Amino acid sequence: MEVRGEASGVTVLADFAHHPTALVDTIRAIRAKYPQQRVPKLFVPRSNTTRRNVFQRELTDALGLADGVYITRRDQLNELPENGRLNPKQIIASIRQHGIPEEYSADAAAILNSLAPQWRPGDVVGMFSTGKFDGSHEKLPTRLAQ
Repeated sequence: MEVRGEASGVTVLADFAHHPTALVDTIRAIRAKYPQQRVPKLFVPRSNTTRRNVFQRELTDALGLADGVYITRRDQLNELPENGRLNPKQIIASIRQHGIPEEYSADAAAILNSLAPQWRPGDVVGMFSTGKFDGSHEKLPTRLAQ
């Protein structure tokens, strides 16, 4: 877990977590370090583990520990049979039932643009991906400062 920036009182963290157990542990670590803050999460199911539906329920449970869940689609899904793919929309629907703010989009920039105005000083935004999140680690602090 790495602090990638802070702007307008919002701390932006990046982490490689992609397995449900790692996601749970990372969210708990963030909550321990920032006990009074909201912890929204942005997540890209990019790894071989998270592009598959083998952890559909576990990822739903892990992501549901956050104060908001925002998932972007990962390309290269054509490499997997359709019945073996993770269903991010199903995760979002499940999280919605628990009253947790959520959003799914194929475009990481679109999520950042819609969410940045909603975050407030003290929030700790976790960005979880095995990749560069379309450069969002660098873009989000700049967007928050605007």
